[in-house]
Amino acid sequence: MFLSFFFSFWHQVLCDRHFGGINYPVGGVGGIAKSLSKGLVDQGSEILYRANVTNIILEHGKAVSLT
Repeated sequence: MFLSFFFSFWHQVLCDRHFGGINYPVGGVGGIAKSLSKGLVDQGSEILYRANVTNIILEHGKAVSLT
């Protein structure tokens, strides 16, 4: 679900040229990543940068954690 939202969001941001021009996010593309990561952390997630992922933990078919 999150991935479909994410790609839908990018499609709207980057492919809006069909509706009168391309819209650019405030703060540039990096601003999107910063906002997404801030939202995740605010909701209790932990983000580890440069971490090697060896396993994806699934619950009821949804990814809930990485190790």
